[in-house]
Amino acid sequence: MMGTRTCTYFLLLLGTWSVASSSDVNTRILESIPGYVNTSADPCRDFYQYIGGNKAKRHETRYTNKLGEIREKVNQRLVPIFEDLRQRKFIDELGVEEKVWRFYKSCERTINATGSERAYLKLVAPSKDLDWPQFASSPSQWRSARFNLMNTLANLRNYAVNDIFFNTMLFSDFYNTNRQLVTIDAPHNGKKQAPFLTICLLEKEIRQLPQGIEVFPTIFTVSEMEDDANGGLRWRKFLKTYTQRDIDSDFELQVYNIEYFRGLGPLLKKYDNEVIVSYIMVRFVDFVTNAGYYPTGDNSYDCINVVGYQMQFATKFLYENRYLGEGELQKYTSEIQRIFQAISTKLLRKLEENHFQLTDTQNAALQAKLVTLDLNFNNMPSIISHRLFVQAFYQDLELTGDEDYPAAQLKVLKSTAAREISNLNEPTPRGSAFFSINSLQNDYEPATKIDFLNTLIIESAVLQEPYFAYDSHDIFKVSFLGVMMASDIISEFLPYQIFFDSQGNINDLFNNLDENQHFVEGLECVNKSQPAYPYWNMLSITGTQLAYDTYFDSDSIFNQKQPEFTSIPLKKLFFQNAAKIFLNGYLPKTAEGEDPEETTLKEIFRNTKGFSEAFQCPQSEDGMNPPVKCKFFES
Repeated sequence: MMGTRTCTYFLLLLGTWSVASSSDVNTRILESIPGYVNTSADPCRDFYQYIGGNKAKRHETRYTNKLGEIREKVNQRLVPIFEDLRQRKFIDELGVEEKVWRFYKSCERTINATGSERAYLKLVAPSKDLDWPQFASSPSQWRSARFNLMNTLANLRNYAVNDIFFNTMLFSDFYNTNRQLVTIDAPHNGKKQAPFLTICLLEKEIRQLPQGIEVFPTIFTVSEMEDDANGGLRWRKFLKTYTQRDIDSDFELQVYNIEYFRGLGPLLKKYDNEVIVSYIMVRFVDFVTNAGYYPTGDNSYDCINVVGYQMQFATKFLYENRYLGEGELQKYTSEIQRIFQAISTKLLRKLEENHFQLTDTQNAALQAKLVTLDLNFNNMPSIISHRLFVQAFYQDLELTGDEDYPAAQLKVLKSTAAREISNLNEPTPRGSAFFSINSLQNDYEPATKIDFLNTLIIESAVLQEPYFAYDSHDIFKVSFLGVMMASDIISEFLPYQIFFDSQGNINDLFNNLDENQHFVEGLECVNKSQPAYPYWNMLSITGTQLAYDTYFDSDSIFNQKQPEFTSIPLKKLFFQNAAKIFLNGYLPKTAEGEDPEETTLKEIFRNTKGFSEAFQCPQSEDGMNPPVKCKFFES
């Protein structure tokens, strides 16, 4: 990898890398932009209406945002793959294709079967010698005394069921990435509400416990977490069942939101076992019946989504094999590496300008972090074949194809959860896949992200038209995927990711960066217009600016000559294409349910120095060309 990176770097400096563009692909991508742009609106007066005025007619679909649209297109491209599997005669019954097909068959045949909720409860009991209260002949017959909270939660966690009272995952030790730790946090289950009154009261009290987003965890031993001062829950019982191994009192946990756990233990003591187990049961059934299932009335299509969601690596592999085989992935890899290196080189020069007035030691650490930043595709290893990796990942999964969907699904979830916990106390893999079942809690993973081992992961979902085509014009590549990559990369050099070094370990070189005058002024500038999500806006502004500078500065490796396939100036085209990333539900909503999209779009692009030049906007305090723009990596 280092040899490839070095070679690429020198090619960039020499400006000798060129990729032949296809006028057809450029025309197709260009045609996707007018669907959003309302040319009758003035971008300098109402950029939101200009860039998104036509979005309603383009989004009469069940997905609401750009990432959802990308995933939907992936699902559509999976349809012929599953049709091929339907016609195929399998030679290797242990192969990943056969396992995917068997799971899909069970789903397609029985996912809508009546009584499936009851089937799940029959298949998974609270513990070996206790059934759910609903199966007792009467409430008085349920053996409440046999119920053990932590054993039950661990038993369900071994089926990937998370966020019942707390969230559990295997994650890199934030202070030493040479190992992974069981990591616990407050639940991440969003705004779902339990349907029954007593359960609602319990859930309401849980939501009132102190919790928030914490960057830095605290390491506690099991003995310390079992102390009443930290909630008094029986963590040793939970961990013995969850990890399938004996647990010593000095076994370490990585803990977020310790105040939440200090309140959770006493809270649960207020409720009868029947209420607690009913709450657990509802959460369990809710998880298994909704994991990747978005019913459209077409079982075949719905089950493609279900299998893609619950067997992520397998479907990624099948997708990659069909659409990125025969050298296609290598072409995409080379092209993204070229853009990635160009963005990194531009950021390196910004770091050298030292706008934050850092010390030589601090600057050297940041440059080392940037130089060692690596690329990974699909969160799968680059050191072995993806087929071998996926085969090994699902080697313990045994499906007959004749199971009803609940039984097949539980086998898939249990196999995946076991694969995760098998890595306990192992070094977090670098340059290969790091998987956490926790990702199943999210409807859609982002198209790009940086893990804590300083690796930028690109999902193959984004490697399709009109989002990224390796033979398209560079303006389309840099203004869409380039902006997303730049935002991820630059996040590593701002609080709070700046605290992690090139190996993913926390260091104390930047403890006071959030008090740095240049940073404080930039954040205050963002806060004036959009105080709801200043950090998110800061990343969007700096990422868009970095990608813009990478393309249009005088040291750019990219061709700035106006192409023949359009009369739209390249700078204007850059902003039209980049704005699609932030349109239509991609942004978070405020606690009151207000959508800050309009304000945030304005905030991002009015602070990008090239915007007013591209659209010839007059200077205005409240318009798209303010006299003072929010700056972070500029002075």
